[in-house]
Amino acid sequence: MIGLVKAVFNSTPKSYQAGLKPYREKRWESAVSYFEKAVNEKPDHAPSHFKLGMSWFRRKEYEKAERHIAQAMKLDPSRAEWNEQYEQVLRHLKKIEDKEPLDNERDVYLAALQLAAIKADYEEVFRLVELAEEAVNRLKSYNKDLSKIRRFSCEAALMNGEAARLEISLGQLDTKDSLYHVYLAILKYYQGNSADALAELQMTPNATSKPDIAYVISKILKDVGQKNAAWGILENVLSYSRRTATWLHLANLVDNVSDLASYITLLDRWCKKAPAVRYHRDISRATAKAASSAGNYKLAHKTLHDSIYRHASDVRGGVPGLPVQVQYLQEKGLPQWVMPYALLSPASLLDNRDGRFRQALKALMELANFRDANVIALQETLQWLLREYDNRPPPEMKFCVSKNSKTDIFLKDLKYRSFFSIQHECEESVELKHSNGIEVVLCFLNKASDWVEYSYKGVVYRHTNFDVRRLPREAYDCWVPADLNSYFKESGVSRSLWVEDWVLESTKKTYQNENELISYAYECLLNSIIRENNELENLAQKTLRQLGEVSQSYQKLISNFVTPDAQLMRKDRAEIILYVSGLKDVAYQANMWIPVLERLDRKSAIVIREKEVAEGLLETNLPVYYMKTMRDLELLNNGVVKKILYPANTQKNVHALRFYKLQHYFINHGESDKVVNQSKFLMAYDKLLVAGPLAEFRLRNGDLPIRDNQIVHVGRPQVELNLRQTTAPTTKIKTILYAPTWEGFVEEANYSSVNEFGLSVLQELSKKDDIKVLFKPHPYTGYNKNGRCGFYLEKMKGLCESQSNITLFDSGADINGLMNDADLLITDVSSVLNDFLYTLKPMVLTNPREQDEEVLISLFPSSKATYVLHDPIKINSVLSSVKLNDLRKFPQRVEVCHYSLGDPAESYIKKFNHVVCGDEA
Repeated sequence: MIGLVKAVFNSTPKSYQAGLKPYREKRWESAVSYFEKAVNEKPDHAPSHFKLGMSWFRRKEYEKAERHIAQAMKLDPSRAEWNEQYEQVLRHLKKIEDKEPLDNERDVYLAALQLAAIKADYEEVFRLVELAEEAVNRLKSYNKDLSKIRRFSCEAALMNGEAARLEISLGQLDTKDSLYHVYLAILKYYQGNSADALAELQMTPNATSKPDIAYVISKILKDVGQKNAAWGILENVLSYSRRTATWLHLANLVDNVSDLASYITLLDRWCKKAPAVRYHRDISRATAKAASSAGNYKLAHKTLHDSIYRHASDVRGGVPGLPVQVQYLQEKGLPQWVMPYALLSPASLLDNRDGRFRQALKALMELANFRDANVIALQETLQWLLREYDNRPPPEMKFCVSKNSKTDIFLKDLKYRSFFSIQHECEESVELKHSNGIEVVLCFLNKASDWVEYSYKGVVYRHTNFDVRRLPREAYDCWVPADLNSYFKESGVSRSLWVEDWVLESTKKTYQNENELISYAYECLLNSIIRENNELENLAQKTLRQLGEVSQSYQKLISNFVTPDAQLMRKDRAEIILYVSGLKDVAYQANMWIPVLERLDRKSAIVIREKEVAEGLLETNLPVYYMKTMRDLELLNNGVVKKILYPANTQKNVHALRFYKLQHYFINHGESDKVVNQSKFLMAYDKLLVAGPLAEFRLRNGDLPIRDNQIVHVGRPQVELNLRQTTAPTTKIKTILYAPTWEGFVEEANYSSVNEFGLSVLQELSKKDDIKVLFKPHPYTGYNKNGRCGFYLEKMKGLCESQSNITLFDSGADINGLMNDADLLITDVSSVLNDFLYTLKPMVLTNPREQDEEVLISLFPSSKATYVLHDPIKINSVLSSVKLNDLRKFPQRVEVCHYSLGDPAESYIKKFNHVVCGDEA
C-alpha cells in the first residue's frame, strides 16, 4: 500500500503540487504558470490539464480552457465530474459565437458615453444620447440600455446646471423610471421650491430605501425646518446600509450638545460589530464636524487625530482598485454606470474635477456679473485662474464679496435661481455646493478706511489695497485683485509657485478661531496620508506643531520631520547628513549626536528611514527628513550633500552607501569593547571616526583590512558637552547609577547583566537606605525574544517600584544627566562605561560570565579602569573597597580615559568639526 502511494505521488509533477495553492487562492495568473509547467513536465497527467483549463476559464480564455479540459477528459475518461465544467466552457464559447457583431460597437459607444460624463464633457453626453435615440430602431442591442442612457442625459443637465435641458431630458425619460421623480425633485429644489420637491420624492417607490434618495430628502427636510424628520430618515438608512456618507449628512444636522450625544450613541451602536470602521476617513470627518458644531473642539481634534494615527499605521490610499478622482461620481449613485470601471482606460480616469470646476466657476460668474456683484477670486483659485488652468484645480473655490444690496440680491439668486445649494451660512462666509459636487466659499469683506479683511477656516487675512479689475475669459469674466503683487505679498505666499494649501502655507495671518484652524489642519493631514501627498502632510504637521497640538494628551503622531522634495533639499542646503535606521527605540543613537551636529560649521540634517524614530528624537533646529524608500534616498545625491554619517551598522546603510560620489563616515553610537566593533562591514566606509587609540587597537587587532588613513581619532564630543569631570578620588558614595546594556541578537554579543546577576545586585542595593540608586536599562533590553532578559527586566522594574531608594528611568531619560548626578557607575561591557570614563568617577563592571580578571582585561581593556564585581551579593564590599582604595585606582582611570577617548589637550568638538567639515576626501 505504501509503495502504491509513493508511486502515485512520484507520478504527480512537482509544478502541479505547487500550483494548487495559488489555484485555491484564486490567483489565476500564477496558477496558469505552474500548471503549464506541469503539462510540459508530464504531458499525460490529466489533472494538470484540467486545472490549467479551469485556470484559463477563470481568466475568460475560453478557447484555451476548452482545449485543455478536453485533453484531460481524453486522458482520463473515468472523471465524469469534469463533464459539467466542460459543458460550461462550451456554453461560453457558443455565447461568443452567437453574439451580434454590433455589440462591440455598443460597448465602445457606452464606454464613450460614460467617459464623457466622468470628464464633465456634458455637450458630448447630450450628443451621444441623441445618437442613441436614433440608433434604438436599428440596433436591438440598445433597447435594454436606453433607460440608463436617458438617465445620463438628465444627469448631465443636472451637473451642468441647465434647468431647461433637464426639463427636456425628463420629458424623454419614462415616468415609471425609478429616478424620474428624483431628478424632478432636484430640479424643483434648485428652483427654490422645497415643498414641491419633497412631494415629488414621496412619489418615488420605496424612496427612503435608497441611500442617495434618502440623502436628498433629508436635505430638503432640513431646509423646510423639519430636522427631526430628516434625522429619522438618516437613522433609518443606518439600519440597512453601511454607507459611510450617511454620517456626513447626519453631521450636518447637529447644532447642539444634545444632538451630538444622540449622534455619538448612534455611532457607537453602528460600530459595535466593526469597531475599526469609526476610523474611516468620512466617518471621522463627520464626527469632527458634528463635535465642532456642538462646540466640543477637543473631541473633534481627538477624533481626527485617532483616524490619522490609524491610517498612518495600517492603511494608506483610498478605495482599493478605484481612482480617488472618480470616487465622488461613483458614491453619488446617479446615474447607475452602464460600463464597469475595469473596462475603462486608466488614463481616462486621471482627473475628472477640471471640467466640473470650470463649469461651476462659469455658472457662478455669469450670475455674479448679471447682478453686478464683484465676486473676487482668492488664494488657490486665483493662482489656478492666473496660470490658465495649467495646474490641478484646488480642493474648493474661494472668493470674497462685499456685503451690500447687490450682494443680497446675488445671494438670493444663488439660493433660488441657480444650481448652487447653501451648505452653511454665518457672519463671515457662505459655503455653497454646485449640483456637480464642486464646493464654493464666499467670504464677506469687512472694510475700514485703509484696509479690508476677510476670514476663512479661522484665519483672518488683511489687505491695505484691494481694488479689483476684470480678468477676461473666453466664456465669462472673473474679478481679481488689481494689484496682484501686493495681494500675494500681504498673504505671505509666492505668486509664482503653486501652493498645495494656502491656509497652511500663509505666513502673514492672524487667528480668529484657532480651534477651527486646528480641525482644518487635521483634515488636511488625514487627506495627505490617505493620498500619500508629502507636501501637504508636511504643511499640516508643521501647522499642528505651531498650534501646540503636540502637547495634547491624545497626541501620538505629530513629529518634527518632513518628507522632503528636491526643492526643500536645495533650500536647506544641508551638506552633512546623519543617517538613522533601526528599531523603534533607535532614536537614542541620533540624540547623542544632535548637540554635536548643531555646532558644526556646515549645515546638517538628519535622515530617518522609519517614521517611529522621530517620536524619540530630541527637539532640534536641524531638518529631519523621513526617507522611506530607496527612491526617496536619491534626493541625497543632489550635489549639495557631501558626507553621510552613520551612528550604527544597520542593514539599510547599504541603501545610501551606493552613492559613490559622497563620503561615508562611520561615527558609531558609542565607544566600547564589544565584539560588534570589530565587524568587517566597517570596511565599507571611507572613514572610521573613532574616539582614541584603544578603538584603533581594537580594529587592527581584529585583522581587518584597514586602508591607509581610514581611521581618524576624534574623541567623544558628546561627553565634552554633557559630562562634568571630577579632579580627585571618591571617598563618599551617595548616588549610584546602574545602567546595564542589552542582550544583543546573538549570544556572542550578550554582555548584559539583566538576569539573575543584575536582579541580585538590585536586591542588595535595596537594603542600603543611605544610598540612592538610579536604574537605567538599555532601550533595547528584551528585544531578543530567545533570551530571558525581558523576563528579568520586568522583575527588576517591579523591585524598583517597591523600593523607596531605587528610581527607575525609561529609555527616554537623559543618561548624561544621570551620570552627572551619580557618584559611581555600575554597568556592563558597553559604551556607557567608556563615556563615564570622562567623568573620572569610579565604576563597577559586572562579570555575569564569571571570567577571570586577567581574561577580562585582555578581552576588554577598558575594564582596567573599573572595580570588577564577580559575585552580586558582594556589591557592598566592593563599594567599601572603592571608598578605601580609590586613591590608587584614580590614576588608572585617567590613563584608560586618555587611551579610550583620546588626548584631552585638544577639544573633541573642534577636532570632530575639523574632520567632518573639512574638504578632504
